[in-house]
Amino acid sequence: MKIAAYILILIALALAIDASHEQITGKAVALSPSRGIPEKMKANREDNPEEFRRIMSYEWIRAAAFLAGGAFLLSHVLRAEKLDPFAT
Repeated sequence: MKIAAYILILIALALAIDASHEQITGKAVALSPSRGIPEKMKANREDNPEEFRRIMSYEWIRAAAFLAGGAFLLSHVLRAEKLDPFAT
């Protein structure tokens, strides 16, 4: 389980790096979060600032959600190891 927590944290780091790169360049691309057929959403900061802000908000929240999930899982695993008398 500790490996899964670290994987979630690494995914969050990769998503945050991608979001920061898109924030700097001003060109955002993301897959739609719908349950149907995913489609690419594209926005340019100069051409469509409202759509760009919406996509960037989605990307930052997605990265934060993965980080929170990884941190939550890691904290529970570490707490369980600390309380388990048979853990090595």
